[in-house]
Amino acid sequence: MLEQLHDQGPLPVPRIADRLIAPRQFVQKTANALIEKGLIERRQNTAHRRSKLLALSPIGAELIETVLAREAVNIVRVSERLSPEEIATAVRVAEAMIEGFAEKETKDD
Repeated sequence: MLEQLHDQGPLPVPRIADRLIAPRQFVQKTANALIEKGLIERRQNTAHRRSKLLALSPIGAELIETVLAREAVNIVRVSERLSPEEIATAVRVAEAMIEGFAEKETKDD
């Protein structure tokens, strides 16, 4: 969720749930916990008065930027050990998994 808010900016819970392919209730519970920890905050949604937007707090933004920087270093380190063919295979597998999860979510709706 922190990465989505970092990449996309403030979002309502339903949009986050769609992007994460996760139930809205799960996203709302997670958001509540992150709000309590001070990592995200609620903001007014000018498009819909009743629907709040979730946004990174300054602490949350700092945390996710640290995590993403560490992740980037690890991705480079690991990918240096892989051949282009192995990387292409990994990408195809990841894409197939994402499509599969999206199909399941559509069938569950």
